[in-house]
Amino acid sequence: MEFRILGPVQCRSGARALKLAGSRQERILAALLLGADRVVSVSRLVDVVWDEDPPATAIRQIRNLTTALKRTLIAEGASDDILTAEGPGFVLRPRAFDLRSFEEHVSRGEFREALACWHGPALSGVDSMTLRG
Repeated sequence: MEFRILGPVQCRSGARALKLAGSRQERILAALLLGADRVVSVSRLVDVVWDEDPPATAIRQIRNLTTALKRTLIAEGASDDILTAEGPGFVLRPRAFDLRSFEEHVSRGEFREALACWHGPALSGVDSMTLRG
């Protein structure tokens, strides 16, 4: 399973992109990937999903969308610890991640390989002022 943000935000299983449950779940995945291996707070996810006008049920919706994302990832073969609730938020632990691959290639001076990690503008298709700001 490969995660991408250097182009459209995607989780790929083999040659196909997993179907996410709409733009809100896509925004959550983008925020979790930008904070990969670190706790991303629920309040941050609320800001990413709704920018400036969250509904009263925002926290519950974030938890539901994140739980559904975890179920989808596990159903596609990810380990149970791919996405966990920790403290005030969630941690995504991607094993294959294009941004990490890009950074590793750059650190070794492998610039052609680093450029090959890109599939378009970063976070393309994700409409969140919070992520772009």
